[in-house]
Amino acid sequence: MAKVKVRCGGCGKMNRDEMADRCSVCGTILADAAKRRAAKLGSVSEGPAFSVLVENEVAAWKEYAEGRNRPGRTRRPTELDDAAPSRLPWRRKS
Repeated sequence: MAKVKVRCGGCGKMNRDEMADRCSVCGTILADAAKRRAAKLGSVSEGPAFSVLVENEVAAWKEYAEGRNRPGRTRRPTELDDAAPSRLPWRRKS
């Protein structure tokens, strides 16, 4: 896609990002948004870059799943895990 600036129809800002489909100031959809969106998707879904993205995503989810199975870590000293004496001794224990 050629380097081109697109003027926003809502606020008049000149948007320089060639892959943007919305205005960076007001969020209005820019002219030729469908073409820009198709070009953006094509650049991501083709070639070796796409497979690298997929491999990175799979690795991240595997790492996340492994972390979910680990027990929680705490920095609290173990001597504080004992039952603390009640601050209110006149209350009954339930």
